Amino acid sequence: MKNNFDSQFLRTLIWEAINEINPSKEEYPVLFHYTPLENKNKIIMKEKIDLRFTRADCFQDKKEVLHSVELMKKALSSLFNQNKIDKAYFQVMKDYLDIGHDVKEIVGELRSKYVFCFSKNGNSDYLKNNYACANDSKGVKISFDVFQLGEFLHDDEIEGEKDNFPYPEMFEVEYNEEEVMAYLQAFLLKMYQLRDQDDEKRSISKTIIREVISVIGLVYKDGKQFHQEEETRIILDKAILNYKEHSNFYSVYMEQNKKYIHVLMNPIVLQEYDEVTKLKMLF
Repeated sequence: MKNNFDSQFLRTLIWEAINEINPSKEEYPVLFHYTPLENKNKIIMKEKIDLRFTRADCFQDKKEVLHSVELMKKALSSLFNQNKIDKAYFQVMKDYLDIGHDVKEIVGELRSKYVFCFSKNGNSDYLKNNYACANDSKGVKISFDVFQLGEFLHDDEIEGEKDNFPYPEMFEVEYNEEEVMAYLQAFLLKMYQLRDQDDEKRSISKTIIREVISVIGLVYKDGKQFHQEEETRIILDKAILNYKEHSNFYSVYMEQNKKYIHVLMNPIVLQEYDEVTKLKMLF
């Protein structure tokens, strides 16, 4: 993750900041999805691959994003304690992060984000045991061609205003808290240096912080608990539903409960699939 920023304008800092949050280099030829065997035919259909993206605020682990709020507070306090930001600025931003309704607003940003998870590890006993075969049932490991997934990530055949098209993004999950803290401190310090471009209430700064926290909440996980997942995520914005015409490669629709977006892809993205079983522990 980046720990220095070049933006000279507060309003453009947000784009630099988000673009430097662990974007995947797509350098892995294959990514893997571990799931119970009963889901295989829901994903692998006769003429398409159905990837069901989950709304980010519906994750089983509700603490993921709230943890990113705590990291932002910690980074802010560290800069203040090092005399790198003044007390007035520190207090305004700290109060923003401390107030409950503002935190809910931050977490609410996730209602527009949808996520599908892969792993870089194609032979993970951890993922077999905890995801594919969690209920002692059979599981499946589905292998996806990253180059072909790129057709979805970099769709050049959409209809409409391409400049505003919410392109899906692939991120590698970060498990190193020190890396995240270094990134957040550098980001906050740059924002502080550009503070004269904001109003007294720090309205622009608060908007930027909210955006960064929401993305960090999607791409950072506690390394002590989850590093074995070796996870890569594709993140969608629901605004993609506003574009009815895409390339022939894929189509999208949302379930009525609004908790899931389905992306129906050309089956060329599928490389292979293998049934897996739970590793038996020897005592």
